[in-house]
Amino acid sequence: MAQSTGAVIVTDVRALWHQLHLHTRAANAMALALNDSAIALKAVLNPFDALAVNASEGAAVLRAAT
Repeated sequence: MAQSTGAVIVTDVRALWHQLHLHTRAANAMALALNDSAIALKAVLNPFDALAVNASEGAAVLRAAT
């Protein structure tokens, strides 16, 4: 979430900092495993757009399938 919004995570809790870095290294390893191809993150940043997508027929079909 912080990466998609441009936020910076600040903490003095060593366990949390360690956990954050574990995920960072895992994400980097996965990117390398995908032959260095770019991964695009498509996220709806406007909450009204997110509500419209949620109310769409396609979203209802997807929810019913799970």
